[in-house]
Amino acid sequence: SRGYLRPDEQLKQSDLAIVMAAARGQSCQQACTHRGMLCDQEQLYFLNDCKILAQHFGCEAGCAHQVGKELPVYVPDDFQPTYR
Repeated sequence: SRGYLRPDEQLKQSDLAIVMAAARGQSCQQACTHRGMLCDQEQLYFLNDCKILAQHFGCEAGCAHQVGKELPVYVPDDFQPTYR
């Protein structure tokens, strides 16, 4: 830690987090509820990483830097500019 924020202000990756891929079109909340778990939206920040995403998706063309509220995301539609 670089000490920019006080410890009580820092977001940290939980040791209890379970990383899983949701079904296409399924939200974090829906995927977790289906498995009897709770979605922690703040933990998604730590999953927006090429190595982690590649463990759960094809990432055939590698990763690209993107920003948006829907991220992290794997793009399965071939008509999208960020396809795979």
